[in-house]
Amino acid sequence: LTSNGSVDTLAADSRRLYLGGRFSLLSGTPRLNLASIDLATAALSSWNPSPDGAVARLAISSDALFAAGAFNSLIGYGRAGVAAFSTATGEVLPFNPGRAGLFEVKAFGIHRDRVLLAGTPLGAESGFRWVDRISGTPLALATPGAVAMQDGAQAGDSFYAVGFPTDGSTRGLAFVDLPTGRASMSASDLGALGVSVAASPSYVVAGGGASFGTRPGGSLAVYRAPLAGAPRQMQSVVTGNTVTLGWQSGTGPATTAYLVEAGTTAGGTNVGVFNVGLSTRVAGALAPGTYLSLIHI
Repeated sequence: LTSNGSVDTLAADSRRLYLGGRFSLLSGTPRLNLASIDLATAALSSWNPSPDGAVARLAISSDALFAAGAFNSLIGYGRAGVAAFSTATGEVLPFNPGRAGLFEVKAFGIHRDRVLLAGTPLGAESGFRWVDRISGTPLALATPGAVAMQDGAQAGDSFYAVGFPTDGSTRGLAFVDLPTGRASMSASDLGALGVSVAASPSYVVAGGGASFGTRPGGSLAVYRAPLAGAPRQMQSVVTGNTVTLGWQSGTGPATTAYLVEAGTTAGGTNVGVFNVGLSTRVAGALAPGTYLSLIHI
């Protein structure tokens, strides 16, 4: 496959590879800025929504392809900077947040019924916007303060972005816990322009140019991904032969489930290991005796 322009972003599901960028021909076939390839045949598909400007970022979640860039319309649809398509049929979806206060959307964080848009804000505003996943209607959820995002990446329910406060102070790495919307930004030595980020459940990698903040000649910075904090303030109450345990969730990313281990010796689990989901309170009947318990995530 050859292109008469740049291919700037890729996304794939089990059936298709999607390409976005600044092009009008792929292997001599007219395709304007957005196209897909059938992975089974390696052939260019007939899908051609033709955004009228460059496509800078693609993301796939479930049955939807999200696209962002410098376009204002698709064939038959007005979509200013952001659009979504069905990966099953290729049709344009109702999702239409417009620019949502952002000059340019640089990344998507997607969680269930909402989407986090990260990018460059218009004015001294936050570079994050929460919108409804179906309609694109803005949602009133907290975001970090006046920051401009350059790139972002999602790993599970965690979203990371690199950018800088709009007052021009130190560039940093932002973390958003998608299930709860908790957001924070920490200063770092990400001093280079054009910084990009990639993420896994364990690590976050930021890359930049030759002059990388306080890392002369460096091009990568690697961070451990934040983990859900340990349960706090555990309490136990015994009433007759019923034991009730309670605790509070830890800080950091949202917990996916708690495990309660109980035994008659330290570290023992002979009574049982119980997955209690997101509950922070559990009760059970026990015979007279001495028991020890451990709650972890």
